[in-house]
Amino acid sequence: MQITSTLAPVVTELISFDCATMPRGWQSSPMHLHHFFQLDVLLAGRLTVRVEDERPFRARPGEGWLIPPLVRHGFEQNTGAWPVTFKFRLAPAYWPAAKLRCRHVWFPRYLREMLAVAGRGRPVAARTIAVATLCVLEALAKDERGVLPDPVLDPFRQSLYPLLERIEQAPQTAWSVARMAATCHVSVDHFSRCFHRLLGQTPRRYLLEARMRAAAAALLGEPARPIKEIADASEYATVHAFSAAFKKILGRSPAAYRRVQPEL
Repeated sequence: MQITSTLAPVVTELISFDCATMPRGWQSSPMHLHHFFQLDVLLAGRLTVRVEDERPFRARPGEGWLIPPLVRHGFEQNTGAWPVTFKFRLAPAYWPAAKLRCRHVWFPRYLREMLAVAGRGRPVAARTIAVATLCVLEALAKDERGVLPDPVLDPFRQSLYPLLERIEQAPQTAWSVARMAATCHVSVDHFSRCFHRLLGQTPRRYLLEARMRAAAAALLGEPARPIKEIADASEYATVHAFSAAFKKILGRSPAAYRRVQPEL
């Protein structure tokens, strides 16, 4: 679902929205990951959240958690629960604020009430997109210094955001770190240092993950498309090389990822 509202610069695509209650004893599949962002807000009940190497935590109503792409997670509960889940693509300008790690957020009552109302609407309405964006902004409202980063105040961020947009739109492009640095008009060392500080990973790792995220989206969005075609589009010479890179990033082969639809 492409977003056409005035809030589109934050959430570029709302992939799915789920507001269903979960019965007593429900649990998700074993720890899993996917290629998009996920934001969950618990409206009622209790839910145990597991995220990679973190200690499991017992979420209470009003708590939420933002899970970036490629972060392993899982859920379980014994009492019944009512979570709201958004799966979406985040505009690259906000990736540094997300820090590519899970964050826990307490959502104010007015947003929870808006979520409950939005959840009653089917199909997904424009108001759902707006509420999703407000919730995402709430989750990103503060970085480690307590303020949302302002691109205007940081020349490097200002030049980096258009580059991230270009990479996300065409991740198969043969980018080198030197070319990326030149696009931002800085040295390779300065670019690599600032990039890692903002995104928590090296430029090469980001490029690899961007390419695999795009491949994962194609696997699910075009179920009849041969994996070889997706490998070719990802600029891999063989399906074997593509599959090895895909499994390294997403934890399973392309065929297995296509078979197992990402869950809540």
